Amino acid sequence: ALRQASPAAPPGAAPPLPPLRAVADLKAHIAQTDGVAASDLTVVDVAERLWDGCYGLPAPAGEVCPQVLVSGLQVVVQSRDRVWVYHTDQQGSVFHLNPEASQVSGATLAPRLLPTDAVPTLANPLPETVLSVIIQNPTTGQDYQVSLYSDRSLAGYDRSAENPDTDWAAVDLGSISYRDWFDLRDHLATTPLAAYDRLAYGTDPDLRAITYTLVLGNGVAAVQYDSAVVDQLPPNLQALISQWEPLWRDR
Repeated sequence: ALRQASPAAPPGAAPPLPPLRAVADLKAHIAQTDGVAASDLTVVDVAERLWDGCYGLPAPAGEVCPQVLVSGLQVVVQSRDRVWVYHTDQQGSVFHLNPEASQVSGATLAPRLLPTDAVPTLANPLPETVLSVIIQNPTTGQDYQVSLYSDRSLAGYDRSAENPDTDWAAVDLGSISYRDWFDLRDHLATTPLAAYDRLAYGTDPDLRAITYTLVLGNGVAAVQYDSAVVDQLPPNLQALISQWEPLWRDR
């Protein structure tokens, strides 16, 4: 399938608005399927996406995603203490719930959607990369990164945020144990980080808050959150962070 790329927007230009009909149809769909009044639904954020044949979601058991590209939308909708994340087509005729990122009860914070160019790039995106965290600290002006590789080794990188073109300084942080390695792999399998791709938690963070970006593989998926809102993240994401953070924090 060949698609002509849209021309880049000039600096300062507003992004193109997604079809409003698609958003309205999605609110009507949620109201019908979840028994919520459409007037109680708030569209938190909408972004245009280019999906694979599974709309960016895991393929059903025993099936393979069709090798096609689908222009669509990623939509975040909130109603009181509930959050829905939907992946749709451009016309709003097909709706796919992202169950991992949605919160059917007890939600206190809805995510916003990251544009592609807002996701930090890895210092060393090797194919062997399993999981990384990028830490942006506004107080010190430093960017840090810790990456875990398939041989269980950890590497740290840092550079000044004021000089982003300066080479990253790398340091060997040793290796994690086999037990921690298998536990983390099992957790990544049961809490697929790809389900949170392009989601950012903490829409109005404290200017002193540290921003963390979890990156799966060498850039397969990325989710961002601020230090001030960790206890408001979806429970599965909190659990993954709780298991991953002790493996690198003290190093």
